Amino acid sequence: MFTTAQAVAAGLHPDTLRARCDRGVLEPPSHGVYRYPGAPFSYADRVLAEILRLRQTAVAARATALYLWGLVRREPAEIQLTGRNRSKYRDAMVSEAKLGKDDVVRLAGVPITTVARTLLDVAALLSPQALTRAVGDAVTRGLTSEECLRHLAGGATGSLM
Repeated sequence: MFTTAQAVAAGLHPDTLRARCDRGVLEPPSHGVYRYPGAPFSYADRVLAEILRLRQTAVAARATALYLWGLVRREPAEIQLTGRNRSKYRDAMVSEAKLGKDDVVRLAGVPITTVARTLLDVAALLSPQALTRAVGDAVTRGLTSEECLRHLAGGATGSLM
């Protein structure tokens, strides 16, 4: 996938992109984002398309990150991102939050909040059972540790599972 800005920087004119879309050589999964048709288009690809649309100023977060990390089975109805500015798009919701460099990693090319940050962000939104299951799964799979979660939660004591 690539953006209009990336194509122009590589020497393509926007009219060329439109013509290639009209001929079916390219398809736009999101405004200003292009891909070659025929390749599988996963949920992670949809998320990346929205991030590219926003000029990479947002990252996958909350329920979207929870799903991409494999900590829930149900694909979220809406792509949830965190960025500098709160906004709502047809396919995505962007919440405003300050993220430190240690809060964001890449998962299969998608900028995403770390597992620990994701669990912290969704803790109040999940049932106690779902949160316990997600924390236990994340720790068991080595995606995070109780110590890391405790540190992010402000030094809480006791078991997190």
